[in-house]
Amino acid sequence: MVGGGVGSRAVIAEGLARYIAGVLHVKTLVDWEGRVVGLYCYRSGGYYVPCQSLVLSEMLRLCREWGLLGRVGDYLAFKKMFVKALINSTRLEGGFDHYLVLFGNGVLDWRCLESGGGSRCLMRPGSDLLVVHRVPWEVDVGVLFRSFSGREELAREIEADAELGDVVNVFRQWAGDRWFALFEVIGYTFLAGDYPLGRVVVLYGEGANGKSTFLRLVTELLGEGNVSYVCLPDLAGRNRFATAELYGKMANVCEDLPGRVSREVVVLERLAGGGLVEARRKFKGSFAFRNYAKLLFATSVVPRVGGAGSASWDRWYLIEFPNRFPQNPGFEEWFFGELLPRVAPKLIAYSILVALQAVREGRFAFEGRAWTCGRRGCGWLTPPTRSLRPRSSWGCWRRIERATWTRSGFTART
Repeated sequence: MVGGGVGSRAVIAEGLARYIAGVLHVKTLVDWEGRVVGLYCYRSGGYYVPCQSLVLSEMLRLCREWGLLGRVGDYLAFKKMFVKALINSTRLEGGFDHYLVLFGNGVLDWRCLESGGGSRCLMRPGSDLLVVHRVPWEVDVGVLFRSFSGREELAREIEADAELGDVVNVFRQWAGDRWFALFEVIGYTFLAGDYPLGRVVVLYGEGANGKSTFLRLVTELLGEGNVSYVCLPDLAGRNRFATAELYGKMANVCEDLPGRVSREVVVLERLAGGGLVEARRKFKGSFAFRNYAKLLFATSVVPRVGGAGSASWDRWYLIEFPNRFPQNPGFEEWFFGELLPRVAPKLIAYSILVALQAVREGRFAFEGRAWTCGRRGCGWLTPPTRSLRPRSSWGCWRRIERATWTRSGFTART
């Protein structure tokens, strides 16, 4: 039989759609307005991945193998019919659980961990868990399920952990007494599915001072598939398709910031504020989503912000990298090739706990009431003051008061 009626094509399309949906565990994700975001298939490793190309190639393979091409008539019309049938039968109204992260030793729900769920928070992977984030490391459960009274105890434990000694030393070289903030940033990116605190992280400092290496560290820990690389001008409109790149990512990294930002502040407010954002895709329809990719930028000089009030400044979490280092090609080979594979599970676990502590307290360590780490440990600066604060909307900065250490923490000098 050459060609086929519409009814015959529809039956074949629906049958193929049901078969492929069952074999590949296909889910069709839709946005808040019912618009299709994409097709996702389950991988044996325990997570779902975008798979429209795979689905269409499998459909064509089966049509050839089963001798169906001569029965479906116009192939392009049949393909549209097949896609429609597949979408209708696999529509996932509730969406994926973006809060779940698949590690090498289980699926972690950080919200469960935040509420004190302990070992219940790490689950066995399976197709019933709608996971889209997979990282290339295990997480140290011996650390992850411990309880700590606060930042001070966490900082002491991290400093006392012999396995993390090299990491802490490197972080001290990069960020000085604010090394603890780097643990916060790493853990912050692992809080997938939400954007608690709504902060935009800015690493600043001139010269070869470790900013790029730290951002590479974040990328290595998350895995390339969980990171986008879109810079602020593109997000602000220079590239109208750029926002879509952030969908389903855990972090967005850019090693550049313009010297002055104005309209970009509105974009940052929208992306970090938890509201719906519209994403356009080339040759595809648009869709809306809530961004949770943590925004991480690096710059030599903190940009001037024109027309921004105090609310806009509250979005920025600034971390200075004050030192400059001579070129050392062997450092990154040692750091990423030898040190990281040895410490990654524990580094991730402590970082997640540090970030959850920030969420519980409603602020990071070095914003609001100043908190710092010295040779004798970490503690609060009194009286309460901002660690870095703009004098005006044009980004002039003043530093915190000098401080001395006492048993109760740092005390401002008079």
